[in-house]
Amino acid sequence: KEALKKKIPYIYQDEGEKRTLCCNIWVNGKNMATLHMDEINHRACERDAALLYILSQHIEEAFAGGYALSELKKTEMQVYIQNVLEGKVPSYEQKIRALESMGWKVEDQYVCFLVTASQKIPDQAFYLHGGALAQHLGNTVFVIWEQKIILVCNVTRMASSGYRSELQKLNGQMAEMGVVCGVSNKFDGLEKLPHFVEAAYAACQYGKDERSGAGLYYYEDYMQVFYTAKALENTVPDIYIPSELIQVLDYDRERQSDYQKVLRGLLQNNMSATDTAKKLYMHRNTVIHRAERLKDYFGMDLDSYEYRVKLIHAFEVMDFMAVVKR
Repeated sequence: KEALKKKIPYIYQDEGEKRTLCCNIWVNGKNMATLHMDEINHRACERDAALLYILSQHIEEAFAGGYALSELKKTEMQVYIQNVLEGKVPSYEQKIRALESMGWKVEDQYVCFLVTASQKIPDQAFYLHGGALAQHLGNTVFVIWEQKIILVCNVTRMASSGYRSELQKLNGQMAEMGVVCGVSNKFDGLEKLPHFVEAAYAACQYGKDERSGAGLYYYEDYMQVFYTAKALENTVPDIYIPSELIQVLDYDRERQSDYQKVLRGLLQNNMSATDTAKKLYMHRNTVIHRAERLKDYFGMDLDSYEYRVKLIHAFEVMDFMAVVKR
């Protein structure tokens, strides 16, 4: 906390004795970001400190002087994310171009961070803070959306330490600045982003109500509260239920079939057709046939462990919401 108050360059040393030359950036009397220069080949000298300080001064002058954000050219991925948040539906080709511009793949997984402040912060300062957060996390894109910073982090491409570890390092700085960060759960498919922005925002709201302060709040800690609210609103959050499972539910409802029951049984019995047949009092060949149809007809990737975990989670959500509605 003392370091964040400094107006001149300083050295930060972590527990692993890695040293970093730092210089805080101040806008309108607030610490909005910190420049970092890691010591790699040599110890930081006065010349390094002077260069970092001059750079910080130029950045402060640019943003404090009202630098027009409209003049900042958005990246292809920023444009794509902005369109998705505005409800526009980018083409598949636009999606692929945006992904390729970042070196990302269609199958990658993401986490959404939503940063909001308890008091109004100048747009220039907010933009600067978003850029600093994205740079610190790595493999992250940010946009400013309704006076909030929306960050999309590609967790598939992140370092082994993970996004939680990196966010935790920033927790003190965010609390000092009076900003709140909500973190969604993992998701795939950037077109689903608006739903996970809602989840991150819900984490902010529930977290502030519970702990009354700035800091870091994870949606996973408030999932039950969120589902309860959705159930009382009578709105099922389909985004947390794989589309293939929705097809199965619709199919069973229309034809009075039992694919959902067989699927639950397989998931509960580690995909063993024999154990599932015993539990459900069905013939083993019937269970095998149903499992093959779930794969071939409904497109379920039941051989994937991650996909099965998604299905288990979806059933838990459905069961919880059914209990709340009763």
